[in-house]
Amino acid sequence: MKNQFLKIALLAYFFIFAPSSFAQEKALTSDAPVEHFLQVNDWVLLKSGEWLQGEIISMYYNEVEFDSDKLGMQDIDLGDVVELRSNRELSARMNNGDIWNGFIVLKNGKLNIVNAGIVKTLNLDDVVSMAESQENELDLWDGSAKLGATLSRGNTSQFDYNVSVGLQRRTTTSRFKSDYTGHYSNYTDDDTNEKIVSADNRRFVSVFDWFINNKFFFRAVDLEIFRDPFLNIDKRMGYSVAVGYFVFDYSDTRWDIILGPSYQSTKFVEVSEGEIVEKSPGLSLTTDYYLKLSKKVDFDLHYQVQWVNEASGDFIHHLEAAFEVDLIGDFEVDLTFYLDRTQTPKLDASGNPPKKNDYRLALSLGYTF
Repeated sequence: MKNQFLKIALLAYFFIFAPSSFAQEKALTSDAPVEHFLQVNDWVLLKSGEWLQGEIISMYYNEVEFDSDKLGMQDIDLGDVVELRSNRELSARMNNGDIWNGFIVLKNGKLNIVNAGIVKTLNLDDVVSMAESQENELDLWDGSAKLGATLSRGNTSQFDYNVSVGLQRRTTTSRFKSDYTGHYSNYTDDDTNEKIVSADNRRFVSVFDWFINNKFFFRAVDLEIFRDPFLNIDKRMGYSVAVGYFVFDYSDTRWDIILGPSYQSTKFVEVSEGEIVEKSPGLSLTTDYYLKLSKKVDFDLHYQVQWVNEASGDFIHHLEAAFEVDLIGDFEVDLTFYLDRTQTPKLDASGNPPKKNDYRLALSLGYTF
């Protein structure tokens, strides 16, 4: 289940990103009075006849994210769900932008929203997404933490670690995400017994999306901060706004494309000529692809290319390709390939250019909350 203490600590910092909805929330009309029902947890009934007890996190792309008390976080194809019941208010967003709040009962292909003893029956095909009601702020947040490390002693004394932390706030109309990844490595020189750093890169990304409809969304904020002294980059900050398009969004595969103008400021570690800080307008193109390979294995691909001026790097590429394997409960193992490429890297003080390509393969243990 979710780590409520961590959410409370983070809420104070990130609450300013909570948006007011563009869509209009609808009051329930009296289709039919119903008897109020009480239950301790959320429940989902599968086609196999199994009942799962836990917490409904969200429904996106015809897939229900359900945190089972016994099995941990589960992504369940909506086609495998016979019945779904919540013990608290959720929000359902429709194709026309309407938002309905209340207790939910999903059954026989219909979504029933129950509020104050009144039920509103909606066609499930018209529902774009479902998430926590904005009255339950803490439950809108989820996240993950991943850590991988290698320690070598003997003929080789070396220490490597990679860490990744992500937070996300999702509602029926918006999405806020922040991710941090870092990779560090050092080894001990046998002759001088001196510790020498061989890798040190860090990347922080934060985005905020408004969903316009089930095909388009507006990325109001896209912020990236990057540091890698071995690429001669002391600090690079990029800002962009963009329009996103869902090419397709099924329960087992998703693909979106995001395009928009950007602005980048780069401070280099050292230069042989020119400015230590370069600034450039540009254009940013991002694509995200997801594929569920099996019940236990997912594949995620993220790729971004930025067009900036030649002094700032010309074409800057970043790629992440990850295989995620579910273990027990909320734990998983990730194998991630990272690639960073700068078409025109900045020369250092000696006139030597860093290599254009920088890549690594990271194995880590992850936990979702």
